[in-house]
Amino acid sequence: MAWEFKWPVLGVIIPCTIIASTAYGSHYFVLRHHLSFKEQMFYQFLVCMIWVSYCMAIFTDPGLPPRTYTPKPGEWKRYCKKCRLFKPPRAHHCSKCQKCVLQMDHHCPWTMNCVGNDNFSHFMKFLVWVMIGTSYLLLQFIYHIIEYYEMSSMPVYLLRKGELSAVIVFTLLDVFVLLTITLLFIRCAVNMAKGMTQIETWDWERIESQFYTRRFWKQVRSNYKRLHGKKLPQLSSWRNPNFQGLGEGGGDESDGNAEEMQVFSNQNESSALADVEGASHNCHENHGDNEGLELSHRRSNESESSVNEQIDEVATNFTIDDLIFPYDYGLLVNFRTTLGPLLFWMLPWVSTRCNGYDWKSSEDYEEYDQLNLPWPPDFGHGEIRASNQVFMERMHWQNDMGERLRDFGVDIDTEQEESLD
Repeated sequence: MAWEFKWPVLGVIIPCTIIASTAYGSHYFVLRHHLSFKEQMFYQFLVCMIWVSYCMAIFTDPGLPPRTYTPKPGEWKRYCKKCRLFKPPRAHHCSKCQKCVLQMDHHCPWTMNCVGNDNFSHFMKFLVWVMIGTSYLLLQFIYHIIEYYEMSSMPVYLLRKGELSAVIVFTLLDVFVLLTITLLFIRCAVNMAKGMTQIETWDWERIESQFYTRRFWKQVRSNYKRLHGKKLPQLSSWRNPNFQGLGEGGGDESDGNAEEMQVFSNQNESSALADVEGASHNCHENHGDNEGLELSHRRSNESESSVNEQIDEVATNFTIDDLIFPYDYGLLVNFRTTLGPLLFWMLPWVSTRCNGYDWKSSEDYEEYDQLNLPWPPDFGHGEIRASNQVFMERMHWQNDMGERLRDFGVDIDTEQEESLD
């Protein structure tokens, strides 16, 4: 979340107040006058499940990495200097909980707890039960609003003014809760469908926004050489497997990338030509024709070499669609991995069976991945220099919603220790 409470306990007090006032206020002022005993019991069952799932989301530990964990070959070696242990893939140190969390999704101020591997299922159950409960309550309110509309021609003294006021107030509150929780549920469900956490979705958006920058590919190439001891091989796109270089064949997107790089090349060549002409003019005036000509040729060659290096650094025939997320196992498997057995998922005690630290790459990743690097592929803080201003460091980049990595609760200081060595 992009904000936090000065007193974190308020993040729990506020939802509890809203749940209690809406659930029990609606029952006392409205529902008990119109619903049968069985209907009232069903309504209270929904309220009870909201409380149970909320408590489970608050008090269930999100999952701690085992101290005996050792990174496998080819994984990022991320040592947490605060917890003094290695962080498995997808784990992060929470700056609010002051501990490392397995498969960390985000720190939730409304539960005063991290949402991670072991309690994500309970968090989603809480959202689902809230949506079911508020939807049922909204249907009851709509029914009564229609009744009041049909009674609008009757004398005012025949109406229950207190009940009418309660219906108006609690309808507005109920709609607000239903809309906000539904939006959060959709965001989490979409991430689950892709096999990603909110942090990993944020990372994907960051990579997508900087995919054709020199700085990104410098880091990728550096990581590949450190891990495999050789240069990154020629990459190809599934859109156009026969693409061999700039301006040769290719689909629309690859051609577009090549055109962008060609414009970049032309701009640099024009700039270099201007420098050459200026240098040549000055040298003619000050040192004679021969020295000026020699200097102009040298600068021209250096400029051409620099432009060629800049073009070669960016894999223009490799698109963001060719990048494969290693933990996307398919829709049903993704949901089952995160939530647990889907048939019994709504039961309060059911949770994920995944241990949260022994992650295996998907079959698609094993078969089609070309980068052969741990996620994210541009991790690392090596001495890599680039002048491209489009690139922004992972710690400072923000998405369209203004969210940075630390807004999910990640302790930035512990994210500086990545290495492949």
